[in-house]
Amino acid sequence: MLVCFVIFLFGGGGVLGKEDILEPVLVSSISTAISLVAFGATHFLAYSNGSLYSWGSNTFGELGREFKSTEDSMAPSVAKDEVKGITALGAGRNYSAAIVDGSIMMCGKGAKGVLGSGKTQNLDVFTLIEGTKAAVSIGCGHTHTVAVCEGGGIVACGSKDHGRLGDAKF
Repeated sequence: MLVCFVIFLFGGGGVLGKEDILEPVLVSSISTAISLVAFGATHFLAYSNGSLYSWGSNTFGELGREFKSTEDSMAPSVAKDEVKGITALGAGRNYSAAIVDGSIMMCGKGAKGVLGSGKTQNLDVFTLIEGTKAAVSIGCGHTHTVAVCEGGGIVACGSKDHGRLGDAKF
């Protein structure tokens, strides 16, 4: 079993700063053991001892904070306090997902229905998605979300292009 108490990051795109990072660097601002991580196109999430940390782009509310910003958040800071007891994380291009007690919570860009709220509006904070009570894992793509439910069922939302949602009816 692999146990990781720290996060190392490398790459480009300005999420770690203004220049590309060619070798792993320690994310030292989170001092407790990390249990879950997820990353989207330009943002990161890390769950540690009941706190959800987020950093990177927050243009559409994908960091789960109460405000949007056109400036990147370079250092991890805690998202909304209400997101406790997370068992799974996911991150898409401009949105984030968390599973809490089997329910799905989402935030960020709502285009194409990717958040599963029945609307296309953005959500600035993690918001409970009604009717999702048995989710155990979640995957987020560019413009679609898929969750596995207890018993093996799958639910999906977002763009149906290229058969992404796995239902031939679309």
